[in-house]
Amino acid sequence: MKRFGNLYGQVCAYDNILLAIRNASRDHARDPAVINMKANPDEYAGIIRDMLVNHTYKQSAYRTRVIFEHGKQRTLRYTRTFPDRVVQHCLLQIIGPILIGTYISDSYASIPNKGLHHGSVKLRSWLKIDPIGTRYCLKIDVHHYYDSIDRNILYQMLCRKLKDQAVLALLHQFIFQAPGTGIPIGNYLSQFLSNFI
Repeated sequence: MKRFGNLYGQVCAYDNILLAIRNASRDHARDPAVINMKANPDEYAGIIRDMLVNHTYKQSAYRTRVIFEHGKQRTLRYTRTFPDRVVQHCLLQIIGPILIGTYISDSYASIPNKGLHHGSVKLRSWLKIDPIGTRYCLKIDVHHYYDSIDRNILYQMLCRKLKDQAVLALLHQFIFQAPGTGIPIGNYLSQFLSNFI
């Protein structure tokens, strides 16, 4: 298996951080941190870059919120937009393609430029090509999947794929400092890690 190194410089690149600020600000227009970042992205990018370059970034305390979605109760655990969500975007803009490269080709959920619509199109093509072989389907759901992920196994798998120690140190923070078990629903990073494992 190929291991990827020399990634941290790309994570800390000023253009990568500005893009991360834009991406982290989507869907959070009323967040005061987002309003401030949009008003002065260069200042916030400089702060993030200093934290990353000097290895002084420390993840904020998690907040918890219970929501009901599609008849299920979910406990969201998330941190602040600035700096935490921005740093997650900085990381994923660089390592995301590496992680996605390990997914099976028919993974669709939470993957950029794929999603459920693409999955539906693929399923319809299978139904048309092989109506007999696709007569039955099994619908399953892994109970509390995010909570059930073993953090140590996940981190070991990441260490087998990535060799950049600074990147691994950031990932270690996001994985092991979350409250509870598994990986937190609500972290942008969790969507990618749940597909990776």
